[in-house]
Amino acid sequence: MRGATRISKLAYTVSQWVDRRVEDYRYDDIHQRTAERVYEVICAQHPGRRPAESVLRRIDAYARDVLGSPTFSGWLRVYTAWDGEFQEGWIPDNYFGRVVLPAIQGPALPLGMYKTLSRRLTLSGDLLPDLAYRIRGQWVGIDGQALAPSEVEDVVFEHEPRAVVKLDDSNQGKGVQLIERGQDDLFALAGDFVVQRMMYQHEWLARFNPDNMTTIRITTVKPPGLPAEWRGGMIKLGFSGSEILRSADSIRLAIMDAEGLLGEFGALHDWTRITKHPETGVAWGGQKIPDFERALDLCTRLHDGFPHATVIGWDVAMERSGDFSLLEWNTLHPGIVYSEANAGPLFRGLGWEDLWKE
Repeated sequence: MRGATRISKLAYTVSQWVDRRVEDYRYDDIHQRTAERVYEVICAQHPGRRPAESVLRRIDAYARDVLGSPTFSGWLRVYTAWDGEFQEGWIPDNYFGRVVLPAIQGPALPLGMYKTLSRRLTLSGDLLPDLAYRIRGQWVGIDGQALAPSEVEDVVFEHEPRAVVKLDDSNQGKGVQLIERGQDDLFALAGDFVVQRMMYQHEWLARFNPDNMTTIRITTVKPPGLPAEWRGGMIKLGFSGSEILRSADSIRLAIMDAEGLLGEFGALHDWTRITKHPETGVAWGGQKIPDFERALDLCTRLHDGFPHATVIGWDVAMERSGDFSLLEWNTLHPGIVYSEANAGPLFRGLGWEDLWKE
């Protein structure tokens, strides 16, 4: 009987190992195919940036020998084509998602997906524009007290007739909608979600696109026992015709340093390289985000108060008043691809390239 039990446990362990390897293969395959498409877009637009065969061999060797698998070469090729030369220390997106994040985030990995918990977990207080929450069919105020159905609309629409609804586990503008008093039925909405006040962006950002709220992404890293620090960021600009910014229809601009300097080139969703907003004609190269150090202080301070996660992507709004507010935070997979391609390598000195060996 004991022998049968040991065999059963061994079979279960082998099955788990096989399942994990299959899942890893699928994950890397999706990333490789996506990276290949992006790589060809960049090379087609800028033939002089297509790496020589000797450089491609160096990239493949680096992916295999330093990061542990040739499947990580795809994003390294993208970074190289975009930047113009290969740099050691870059973190490919699938290596980040499959190796780094599970190792450094631990149980905190999924916490950022819960919009209804952000205020409590990040100790952000009034920095978040939250008004109320709907959780498992119950309405809750920002003070944690239950709201009667008759109170909900008065709380949500106390200051203006419109608000924003964000579902838990929503990202990239998906699961986000505007609601208006007298036009939309709050109680007909499904799922767990947060209701946030409407926000209006600062005039400096509105020059690029006035129709929707520009998102400033700030990535911070907090190694164990050390203060949180800036490790990259970007801006997402939208287009006219929608008040909701969606990643699939946005322009990404890299933030090149901790002073808020914007890079010369932005990218459309398909990585087409541009230097100015196609609609407004406003260029961004060499401009600095006003008072960016205050946004950095906000994010590093919040991260220092939440050491459970090593890396956090903070989405920040610069409001009309000039104040910075926190829109949401991401621990599950804070995007680093565009920042790495433009301003990286951003994560040197953290030992991430050795995590696959553990």
